[in-house]
Amino acid sequence: MSLFDYPRINIKGTIQLSPGTANNDDYAGEVSLPQSWGPFAGETLALIDSKKVEARTYGMSDEAFIAWAQKAQWFDVKGAPGQQQQIIPAEWNYYGAMESKVVEAKVIGVQTGPQEIYSEPDADIQLTSLIGASLSYSGHITDVNSEGSPLATQFFIDSLTLTNGGQTFLSGTASKGACQWLNFYRNVSLTADGGAGGYVYHVIKKQPGTTIDIPGFDDFQIVGVVFRYYLYRPIVGTRGNAAIEELYKKGETNPATLEIVGTFAPLLGAVWLRHSVLEPGDHRARNRSGVSARSGAFCGFVPPDHPLAVPLNSPAGAWKRRVDLHEFQARRADRGRYQPAGEFSVHVQHQ
Repeated sequence: MSLFDYPRINIKGTIQLSPGTANNDDYAGEVSLPQSWGPFAGETLALIDSKKVEARTYGMSDEAFIAWAQKAQWFDVKGAPGQQQQIIPAEWNYYGAMESKVVEAKVIGVQTGPQEIYSEPDADIQLTSLIGASLSYSGHITDVNSEGSPLATQFFIDSLTLTNGGQTFLSGTASKGACQWLNFYRNVSLTADGGAGGYVYHVIKKQPGTTIDIPGFDDFQIVGVVFRYYLYRPIVGTRGNAAIEELYKKGETNPATLEIVGTFAPLLGAVWLRHSVLEPGDHRARNRSGVSARSGAFCGFVPPDHPLAVPLNSPAGAWKRRVDLHEFQARRADRGRYQPAGEFSVHVQHQ
């Protein structure tokens, strides 16, 4: 529900990300300092010590380390005696400040219901007035942990707008989003996106300071907008040690451009739960958050972002009392009319 409800607005375009790369440590465990480094010879190339939250300077002063990190250096290749590789320790975007912004992205189509898809404006379909609208946003990104565990990148959108001509359909600040760890170097030995892409989700709620003027989103159940998008095919602007060194001499950034495809969909405030087999007695459906709803003809409202979450394969003893499996039907309240919104199963605890 919510993301799979209607109406939906689909966008496509490009965005720009400018991660700071000095703490990436992509070569850790792969190359090491050569014998000329004396007491530091054999140490892996890794500029950040996460446990101590400090840079590994290999005995250099701060000034010397900063200059050294921005120039190509020779390192020994692990497992290949006598073989060396020339690498810029700070990698490809030393001056990146973690900014993110849309380069260009537009609404390419809308969907008002099953099989009701439009890619061109239609005077009879109000939602199609968004086709061609421009998306813009600015924000920042950061890894949860640049050395992994968990492998995740966080996205913060400070300001997002969706406009067409002089009309603003959407404007506001989005919630924090996250996705799998973005990798700006595609690994061709891996299948699918090879770690070079990821899905991101944000929520923009109806609240003071936010504009949501999208046809169909005025329904009393819709409390905001879900923004879900996929990022893929990152292309770094400048490559090659010599060209990157020239950028660093001028203190310039070297951002990457990525493809973005996504959807805006309604965020529903609640759904009804209806027991498919009405039985006498007191039943209570529970989710992971402890939210409960009494069963019967209708269980009552349960927010859709509280998954009915005791897994169907949960181990025995997950409940101290007897637990039965019951089938529930989700129905979406629509001004007094309840529209089917899907079937799912939950555990029900007998009280």
